[in-house]
Amino acid sequence: MSEQQTPSMTPIDALICDDDLQAMKACIPFLNPREQPFFLAFAKFMEFRMSLRLISENSDRLQACSMEPAMRTPVHMLNYIRSYCSEAQRHTIDSLLNALQMLQLFQAMQNHPEKEGTSPADPTDYLTSMLSREQQQMFRQFSEAVQNENRSEGNAHGQ
Repeated sequence: MSEQQTPSMTPIDALICDDDLQAMKACIPFLNPREQPFFLAFAKFMEFRMSLRLISENSDRLQACSMEPAMRTPVHMLNYIRSYCSEAQRHTIDSLLNALQMLQLFQAMQNHPEKEGTSPADPTDYLTSMLSREQQQMFRQFSEAVQNENRSEGNAHGQ
């Protein structure tokens, strides 16, 4: 399996690193080895200077890179940074995401109210309560189709 190519820059990097600076950084490997450290340090200094300018301007450009409050969750953050990671890092993030999903499922099951005097709710109730209305409707339609198919097969075998 080939390594997924990562994006060239994060949105924050795009704010502090213009095309000229990117071109200079791209040239560094072609310079004399004695000159490379100077140009690397200069490029990083320019990025730092642009970062300070961005902060001091109190610019809306930085806020434009911000996520909506509803998207500021660990799950959304992990899914977002996943595209900037190596395959091994993505595997670790996938494991974390799976663990978070299981934790959310357990929390939903613990918080799901049971009616007094009844047996515990069907596990599918827990799962469907986590779906959107459209997804719940699709799940019901699928379940009904499967149940109808099972009844048809049962009637055919019972004859």
